[in-house]
Amino acid sequence: MDIRNTFHPVQRRISVIRWKALYGTAILAVFFGGSAKADPTCVPFRGDGKQSFDLDACRPAPVSAEEKKAVLRSLPPEGEVTGLAERERRKLSHLSAVLRLRKREGVYVIKVISVPQAWIGLHARAVVLISLPALQLLDSEELQALVAHEVGHEYLWKEYAAAQKDNNNARLSELELASDGMAVLALQRLGLRPDRLISGLEKASWFNREHLGWATNEKSYPSLKARRHLVKVMSNAE
Repeated sequence: MDIRNTFHPVQRRISVIRWKALYGTAILAVFFGGSAKADPTCVPFRGDGKQSFDLDACRPAPVSAEEKKAVLRSLPPEGEVTGLAERERRKLSHLSAVLRLRKREGVYVIKVISVPQAWIGLHARAVVLISLPALQLLDSEELQALVAHEVGHEYLWKEYAAAQKDNNNARLSELELASDGMAVLALQRLGLRPDRLISGLEKASWFNREHLGWATNEKSYPSLKARRHLVKVMSNAE
């Protein structure tokens, strides 16, 4: 999961609270199986911080059609934004390239929701939630980059859930960087600039702090400096 998701009190409608609560627990949603193959070479994140696995060979099995239906039925009935402008719909259409690369086109459902934060999250390995402020704020490539980051979380699903359960902020921060790394690899394969991930993160971070203040879970995320360094190192290694 990416953009900081727990802010100091903000006035919300009940439907918005439900979406926010859903986002805040998305990574802890019931794990339906489909984890990376039980092959030691597919351990998604080694203790030394290096990615040592093949993203294609170690891709988790997707949720089943029945599982996806159950997830969709569980979503709040209110709060989804359907009346989008052409510019916004065009941005969403560009996400198909990212999902296709990771074999998730037709697996993930993309929903735009009305909450005050600029954030994006993967819920229950089946739904990509994009807040309206994030959709309006980010350009197409930045949106692709942040969604590529979210796709990376599926490879780390159980590790992330375990770290959240243990309140292990250091591990959560490591896993965020691992997802950043997977996003960079995806952007490179798509012929997009990896630094679009950083510019998207910076825009969302600035927007949220300007409008809502500092997040209460800042310690579970790496600094922008660390994220910039990772992108720079990986870009120079091409």
